[in-house]
Amino acid sequence: MQRVYGYLKSFSKRQIVYDTRMPMHNDDKVTKYDGWKEMYPNAQEELAPDMPKPQGKPVRISGYFDADHAGCLQTRRSTTGIIMFLNGTPVKWFSKRQSTIESSTYGSGIVAR
Repeated sequence: MQRVYGYLKSFSKRQIVYDTRMPMHNDDKVTKYDGWKEMYPNAQEELAPDMPKPQGKPVRISGYFDADHAGCLQTRRSTTGIIMFLNGTPVKWFSKRQSTIESSTYGSGIVAR
């Protein structure tokens, strides 16, 4: 916490800017997967009749991931990177060395998913 407060003290004039524009995705290239419908095909959504109407702009969550192949020269393990966007603003990201050694780029990509 001391580092966080030290950063905030040093950069008190900085601000976070959110891009509220809806990203322009080509639906042909977007992978749509609904695991709930696959696991529970007969489930139906139940909404309360007195539910409030949505207000504000619509939101799209987009996630991207990738993996290198044998990026660590010592262990030959690959690294997975993931970034999540809320509209055009990155909100969550991380990278992690994979726990297995893969013999191909394809294998690294499968482990990343």
